[in-house]
Amino acid sequence: LVETAPLLGAYYGVVRYEPVLTHRDPLRYSHHFYGPPRDPDDLPGAQWVSLLAPRVVERLGGPDRIATDAPVHRLERVEYLDGRVGCVAQVTADARDFPGDRADAWRTYLDPVLTRP
Repeated sequence: LVETAPLLGAYYGVVRYEPVLTHRDPLRYSHHFYGPPRDPDDLPGAQWVSLLAPRVVERLGGPDRIATDAPVHRLERVEYLDGRVGCVAQVTADARDFPGDRADAWRTYLDPVLTRP
């Protein structure tokens, strides 16, 4: 996501852990990213790995503040071709550890920028 999103102009993106019930591939990670017609100022949900668009990063106080305040394991800056900065946030080192308290803390942190129905 860090390298691909700016090249594609993608502003939404997630990586999800999906258990697969086959012996050959018991674990699978799915990658989804796409570019809406504008830089969104909200997120559709709180996932294990999320691409935070530049406007979302601004609303959360910028990449340095997110790095300090967010309950995440890893945060990477995404440099878009127009010079704006987004971030990719990974909540836990292992996707299997995401459900529960860590997921709740991440949703609470993102609450001001989550899409409202």
